[in-house]
Amino acid sequence: MADIKCTVSNCVYYRDLKCHADMIEVNTMDGGMECNNSEGTCCDTFRPAREDK
Repeated sequence: MADIKCTVSNCVYYRDLKCHADMIEVNTMDGGMECNNSEGTCCDTFRPAREDK
């Protein structure tokens, strides 16, 4: 798998500025099939990391 840069440190798949998920799902924000810029996309693979406190 390609190296995927990630800066979302509270995601369970985040380690060392990279995403370590086996598969990544990226969708448009409006549920369509096209968008015009990166702001119109979202990473649906994100899962919050468990916080032991």
